[in-house]
Amino acid sequence: MVKNPNISGSFSKWHIEFKNKSKVNSKHHEVLKAVLMLFVCSCCCCATTLIVAVTPYGIIIGTDSKAYTTSFGGFNGKAILGIKKATIVQNLVVATADLAALNIFYEKSGSVFSYNFTNWIADINKHCPKNVSVSALTSILEVKSRGTFSNFDKYIAGGAIDRDKTPDPYIEYVIAGYQSGIPTITHIYFHVDWKNKRLVGPGIEEIHPDHHPKDFGLYGAGWREVLTEIQDRNSDAYKEMFALAPKELSKLTSNQGLSLGEAQMLCLSILRYETKHHEEFVAPPYILITIPPFGMGAISRRAYPK
Repeated sequence: MVKNPNISGSFSKWHIEFKNKSKVNSKHHEVLKAVLMLFVCSCCCCATTLIVAVTPYGIIIGTDSKAYTTSFGGFNGKAILGIKKATIVQNLVVATADLAALNIFYEKSGSVFSYNFTNWIADINKHCPKNVSVSALTSILEVKSRGTFSNFDKYIAGGAIDRDKTPDPYIEYVIAGYQSGIPTITHIYFHVDWKNKRLVGPGIEEIHPDHHPKDFGLYGAGWREVLTEIQDRNSDAYKEMFALAPKELSKLTSNQGLSLGEAQMLCLSILRYETKHHEEFVAPPYILITIPPFGMGAISRRAYPK
């Protein structure tokens, strides 16, 4: 289930141009085995798909509603209640695409680490300064996330995280909104360095506008292979997406701008496509949050049952 990164933060971008044998000391090996027995990962809850579209008329953040649990015994695809992948923070939106909740237990003394994105971001929201900007909120989340995961290396070394079921990036946040009237999206992420058994991050990058057209962009995190596949008009993915959103996909691949409604339909179609192809990880209801330009109304949130 590990997603291959397309860029340093593993965040797919749609451009408007469309275009590891070593000997192991037996004593050390026994010590390592003992350490591995110390931690039991009772629940690691991962979110799945996140799509962000930028238009001249607003920013759309789309997510599905499934979060699955992983453990040493595998994963189950049942939706985890109470996990919101995207949260409104004043005039901005913060979303997560991978780790959504985690509880690590120590065999003898109980819980040693607990994280829940929904509760974590709600607490940050309470203490944010008024009229916080995208860059300011990004800095706040950088500091808060670094603190939250500052001692995480020992859990990786102790075997609490299953490498085969760990997405890459392992933790990521997307912050979206308008800054000085310009649609702005930033990305904070952490990778697991399995060779050295440590958590690397937070890394920060500007997703939009970066070097892209100011008023257009389509980005994805989590399960979002379709964003790459539809660039080939002869691919099965393109044909399937065309059946879901013919007008929207045609305009996208012809370098034409999308209206707000068209961008919303495109986001929904991508979520529906990923559900069909990754139903164990992606599922409705789908949530679309729309951020209008300054002076054009309030942020809206709408759920689509299918």
